Amino acid sequence: MEDFVVMKRFQAVRSQSIRSMSTRSQMKVIGKLLLYPAVNSGADKLLEDALVRISDVEMSELLRVYMNFKQTLSSEQFWRMYVDAFEFSSESSLYLADLLPASERDNLRSRLTGVYVRTGFTWHMHEFPDYLPLVLDFVASSPRAQATAVLTELQPALRRLYDILRGAENAYAPLIRACLLLSERFLAPVTSSQEPQLHAVAK
Repeated sequence: MEDFVVMKRFQAVRSQSIRSMSTRSQMKVIGKLLLYPAVNSGADKLLEDALVRISDVEMSELLRVYMNFKQTLSSEQFWRMYVDAFEFSSESSLYLADLLPASERDNLRSRLTGVYVRTGFTWHMHEFPDYLPLVLDFVASSPRAQATAVLTELQPALRRLYDILRGAENAYAPLIRACLLLSERFLAPVTSSQEPQLHAVAK
């Protein structure tokens, strides 16, 4: 009987450990799910694993809404939805600077590049630094000050992207909402007076 109790406790602890996934790890998952479908063959397995490990109800629900929506579409329809939203429309681009006034875009990208270089973050240089999957990868793996500065700067563009996709009833809207949710939680411990500014950490 005692052995049985010990085993049950061990299983409970192990289950809790499996389901534990940090905010940064969840950002990495969302970033990978936002990659171009044709090169994202492991996305379904990644999503299934995330749903097992994420215990947060709101995050799990957003991922399930995305998964259920995706399952109603053929591969062609899903690809077309991605391309129409992110490739053919600058209003809902994954290049977040495109959602800001034209006069701000080059300056933002220059400052992001400066932060990445000074932090030692490496990426494929053919990608602009404001590409959302790249941003999420940076935030997930970089010092908190730099990650906070980048997230804070890009919040307005992220909110605009979500509003556009939600209005279009796009399958990717729940993933962008998940990005916002994770960003808000990541930034929550930081008050407005403490927020590092992108221009400061880019120097």
